[in-house]
Amino acid sequence: MTSFRTLGGAGPLSPLEQEILKEIAEALGRSGERLERAIASYCAIAAEAGADPDPVQRRRLDAERREIRRAREALIIQREALGARTHDAVDRHYPLPFPEHELYAADDDCEP
Repeated sequence: MTSFRTLGGAGPLSPLEQEILKEIAEALGRSGERLERAIASYCAIAAEAGADPDPVQRRRLDAERREIRRAREALIIQREALGARTHDAVDRHYPLPFPEHELYAADDDCEP
């Protein structure tokens, strides 16, 4: 498989290579957007629930927390498939853990 780093070789990119890189960038962007939506949804539910969520809110928060983990893992897998060896940027922008054992409203993960 051709790495995106080897597209174009030493010269300019062909139209096909440009299209491939565009698709790669868009797919990576969609993965990041999915993760951002999951985090925003979690934070909205946590803000609504406050420090003492009811059972329905807890289930919703747990479901969103699972979605955050899935979306983050998918983003990392996609980055690895493209040749990224470290994920410091992902760790900085989308930190985990959104821990289950902490108070939902106390999550610092929802702070801008």
